[in-house]
Amino acid sequence: MRALGAASAYGRDRRLFHHVRGLPLAARGDTAAAASELRGSLEASNLYVSRTELHEWRAWDALGARDSAAADAGLGGRVAAARARVAALR
Repeated sequence: MRALGAASAYGRDRRLFHHVRGLPLAARGDTAAAASELRGSLEASNLYVSRTELHEWRAWDALGARDSAAADAGLGGRVAAARARVAALR
């Protein structure tokens, strides 16, 4: 997995082996090692907030309104289904 990822042009592929190694560690309950491996697999480019998004959030907050993504009527059902699935896996 590591060799295949290293040959890829995508950064996420070069870190994928960390994720693959972290999953069995987590399943065995070795949370410290799993956390270390899974942290190494993060591709953080989508974990940051742009200035535009911050300004938009401030504007919605000033209006006392929710933004359109938070108001998505279908989101509640998907969140509930995801939480139920996580609970079932535990």
